[in-house]
Amino acid sequence: AITYTVVVTVPTGTTRNVVITDTIPAGLRFITPTSFISLAAPFTLPSYGFAQNPALGGDGSGQSTATITFGGPVNNTTTGAAPITWTLRLIVSDVATANNGETKVNTATVSYVDADNNTEIKSADVPVNIVEPLLIIEKTVSPVSAQRGSTLFYDIKIYHATTSTVPAYNGLITDAVPLELEYISNSWDS
Repeated sequence: AITYTVVVTVPTGTTRNVVITDTIPAGLRFITPTSFISLAAPFTLPSYGFAQNPALGGDGSGQSTATITFGGPVNNTTTGAAPITWTLRLIVSDVATANNGETKVNTATVSYVDADNNTEIKSADVPVNIVEPLLIIEKTVSPVSAQRGSTLFYDIKIYHATTSTVPAYNGLITDAVPLELEYISNSWDS
């Protein structure tokens, strides 16, 4: 999980048609509702709507967006410029577009209508490096030669490569037993 903070600084007074969009690169995803941590400002914010494209954030294999659209003007009642802070969490997806060593660029954009009725668009990019665990699996058998009715012992080892720097989660070991062999129930041991 990667936590981002998007800060939009608004001047004192009224700013119209404010829309904040986070463009999420392929390989990362926003999961509703757990990814939306908070939206805050030192003044009262108008009601807002939240949308994702694709809906529910997709699976992370393609680019997506998360957007906040305010239902009315943003009225900064403080004595100076003040921040609207959106904190969100993105997850590194388990997809082919998220690979160890890649850099993903997340872009936040704000659009609004200024005092001259011009639409203004401002954006900021933040790169993040993808780091994945690098696991090694080994399998050995004892004895290496066996007759019908013999018991074989398989040893499966999974461990981090020396260059692996992050924990691995939700690991799943699958061992396909050939038709000629029969698994002895409850013989698994760790």
